Amino acid sequence: IIKRREKMKTKKIFAVILAVMLIISAFPFCAFASEERLLYTKALSPRLFGSPADMTGSVGKIESLVDTDEFREYLLGEFLSCNTNISVSAFNIPVKDSEAVSDFIWYHMPEAFGVDTLSFAYYSMSGNIVNLVVGYSAFSDTPAEYESNFEAFTASADKMLSGIENNSSLSDTEKALLLHDRLAVYTEYDFDASERVVHTAYGAFADRLAVCQGYAMAYMYLLNRVGIKNFYCSSELLNHG
Repeated sequence: IIKRREKMKTKKIFAVILAVMLIISAFPFCAFASEERLLYTKALSPRLFGSPADMTGSVGKIESLVDTDEFREYLLGEFLSCNTNISVSAFNIPVKDSEAVSDFIWYHMPEAFGVDTLSFAYYSMSGNIVNLVVGYSAFSDTPAEYESNFEAFTASADKMLSGIENNSSLSDTEKALLLHDRLAVYTEYDFDASERVVHTAYGAFADRLAVCQGYAMAYMYLLNRVGIKNFYCSSELLNHG
């Protein structure tokens, strides 16, 4: 009986010690969880590149992370609704690659003509982007405006693509040259360059007024429609796209 009581006492002591150890071991986990905070990057602005290789590298990075067609379609729907906090957690993009995301939106997505500012929200421990925080340009900062502008954008592009898109008798070189010439005739260069809109494909298509970046983004959209791969490139030294 005495031996049995001693064994039971030993088991109780062991159980108490085990319980204490479990409680103590839980504290670091609780501390870890409490430190998980939602952080925000500073707002990013479009940047000029020193060579075409810089942009192709940035596009290559985003292509390695997501299905760009799916990503483009999802973002466009959010932009047309002028959502200012866009969840992108499902795409699992590390915050260290946020610059590649902003490059994709500004320089590889002509349909995002209304996006003016971008920053990113991410959790401190996980390191993946949770939300895009978006500011919209004054000419497209409501869903009604953006959708109306997008309709004008596509209508003008459709006219330029008439007779070229899905025309199997034309080579890619012929399509590229014809689209280039139509855009050059259709759009006037804005030497004042005072408005944000002239830096966009919307300015080139709908307003028929653009600077170098607007021409380039409009041409990108046309080439995308006929299946010709292309990249925006620019010179930081010349301040020119």
